[in-house]
Amino acid sequence: LTLHDLVAMTALQYEHAGLGALWPVIETALLSPQADAGVDAPPEPRLRFAGGIAHLEIPSPTRWQRDFAGADLEPERAARGYAAYEARLRQFAAVLAAHAIDVVFDYVDA
Repeated sequence: LTLHDLVAMTALQYEHAGLGALWPVIETALLSPQADAGVDAPPEPRLRFAGGIAHLEIPSPTRWQRDFAGADLEPERAARGYAAYEARLRQFAAVLAAHAIDVVFDYVDA
């Protein structure tokens, strides 16, 4: 197999695992670490890879609700939605760490 074959197969596996949005960042970090890449595809966590470091944005609950869920969401659903978002952040961080990609969490308030 060529490198392109392996990259394509890995991308497909990440897509199958529900992590397709994260693969371009991993590919950039592993194959072109001097380049920039990112994820800005709600409801996925915002991620920016630059300077060899992946920056995961952690919005405050208020900012998350404004940017991702809508202001009219009832409090119980908003709390569950934010908890799910935090779990997805941890999943992204774990996958990046498994590839030896440094992760920094950037807290963003309302």
